[in-house]
Amino acid sequence: MNQDPNQRMGRSMIWISMIAALGLLTWFFSGIIHQRNNPNTNVTGIVLPDAVEVSLQRNRYGHYVATGTINNQSVEFLIDTGATDVVLPDSLARELALRNLGPVTMSTANGTTRGYLTRINELKLGPIIVHDVNAVVAPNLDTEILLGMTVLRELDWQQRGDQLILRQNG
Repeated sequence: MNQDPNQRMGRSMIWISMIAALGLLTWFFSGIIHQRNNPNTNVTGIVLPDAVEVSLQRNRYGHYVATGTINNQSVEFLIDTGATDVVLPDSLARELALRNLGPVTMSTANGTTRGYLTRINELKLGPIIVHDVNAVVAPNLDTEILLGMTVLRELDWQQRGDQLILRQNG
């Protein structure tokens, strides 16, 4: 039984419309999910005469995740007071051409692993800027960059409810 060409065209258009709608819904909901994981994608702050201050919102998992930059490249940080250093994946270190300054053994929640030391020229989180930062490159890390105590000890910070307030004194 042959179908009318108009009927075939109509069915094709319905399929194309359904696929386009699914694509748009996927794009829309992935943005919502990303926003729930990182509610601080556009970090701004207050510039005071003697300090700068940033307020971060906790995500739905109870973590503080924020977008910032390392050497002018956009990255996603996970604020981690339990991390001694800034810890970043090997793939990002290669992309940023960070130098290997020697091997290091790290103790993590998953056990002991090896990585290497490096230095970051400039790290930004909104108006907070830290220069010449010690960092560790972890070859098996594939999550957000851990923003550890090498940066946090340069700042005053306190938690108020669902917000973490970071202050860099000038």
